[in-house]
Amino acid sequence: MEMPIDNYINIEGINTRYWKVGEHGTPIILIHGAGASTDYWYKNIFVLGQNHQVYALDWVGSGKSDKPEKTYNYDDLTNFVIQFIAMKTLT
Repeated sequence: MEMPIDNYINIEGINTRYWKVGEHGTPIILIHGAGASTDYWYKNIFVLGQNHQVYALDWVGSGKSDKPEKTYNYDDLTNFVIQFIAMKTLT
């Protein structure tokens, strides 16, 4: 199966990988669980992308995103996703 193209954006100095599939419709953000990565969404993203703009990102410290030597809690990860949304103008 074809994989989406890796894109990167800098969020507070963190090189962050994300996928974007679809050009029209409501934006959807796919967020993986702890210990996972964007790769878990490859079976879903193309189908959802037929009718939506779909974004899937690797949290800081996960997948192909930077892994700084810091412990992140769920508040940090939530703020990370909020910043991604703001930077991609999905608000």
